[in-house]
Amino acid sequence: MTVNNHIVAALKEFERPVFPDKYDKNIEYEPEVAFIQNVGLGYFVFNYISESGVLYGDNKELEDKTTLYIHYYTYDILDDIVEPIKQALAKYGFIITFVRRTHENDTGYNHLTAEVSICSCDMEV
Repeated sequence: MTVNNHIVAALKEFERPVFPDKYDKNIEYEPEVAFIQNVGLGYFVFNYISESGVLYGDNKELEDKTTLYIHYYTYDILDDIVEPIKQALAKYGFIITFVRRTHENDTGYNHLTAEVSICSCDMEV
């Protein structure tokens, strides 16, 4: 299972679209990426920050760590959704290193940003 699949699987219970990199309202997305087109209720976007080796043997990388930002945009108040999102991500092996909440005056969205990491050894099925 890839990191992308892990993110989509972890967030599926929220029944909101999940987009890699950015949401563009002019693009028609594949169903497996944006599995429900109810963007008005909120949506997730994830961006890769880094990938780095964490375990080496015989001059080969054996395990790596991927760090990402996961964003959630909604017009709703974030208070009731933060912990469920953190729990859903943790259930799929993600380690949450920080969470930030902001309000975007220009769009009216409340914006949750979570920095998460996952090791390739935690993605084995």
